[in-house]
Amino acid sequence: MSEKDIEELKKVVREAIHEELGTYKVDKEQHYQDHLFLRDLREWYDDIRSSFWKSVVGALVMAFLGLLLLGFIFWGKANFK
Repeated sequence: MSEKDIEELKKVVREAIHEELGTYKVDKEQHYQDHLFLRDLREWYDDIRSSFWKSVVGALVMAFLGLLLLGFIFWGKANFK
């Protein structure tokens, strides 16, 4: 491919993209703010998810310990009368 062909191809592709997208332009500051929002949303989600699982595991441990204590209480009443 010659240099002229490459330039012609670039021109055709550029025109096709412009035809398809038009003058699509995103404000740089708004785009940046959107990324910051998404980053904060992702961090918030990770914090909530972490807190949720800590709460679930904590509740299961407390339930297990409560049942263990009840078992010892009933076992003690049955065996130490």
